[in-house]
Amino acid sequence: MYLDTDIFYAKLKPNDRHAKTAEKMLSGKSRQATSIITLLELELLFKREISDELSRHTMEIFTKNFPETKIREFNAKIFMKSLELRQEFDLGIFDSIHAATAIIHNETMVSTDKAYKRVRGLKTANLI
Repeated sequence: MYLDTDIFYAKLKPNDRHAKTAEKMLSGKSRQATSIITLLELELLFKREISDELSRHTMEIFTKNFPETKIREFNAKIFMKSLELRQEFDLGIFDSIHAATAIIHNETMVSTDKAYKRVRGLKTANLI
């Protein structure tokens, strides 16, 4: 199971509207993975929405709260696939990297972002 950044952020952010969904996905018995890009996105969110100081502790916060989640590396194969997905499905840069990583590792995407549903070749979880 591949978890998009929004799942982790919903779990960390008090009163997030997707907190229950995040809790359900993160408490499951399935193996969980995400991209190193998730850490970059979380760092940017922490800096923008909370504080620069907190953003400097992103890795610490992530590993403390999500110790079972495997962090997938970003490589040339994923980069090339993400370029293809961006062009074909009009995804943003981060979304295309997440989709490419999930496809290459044959994992089901878990996200509240509906954009992933239109990506052919990407398995997505039904969160309802």
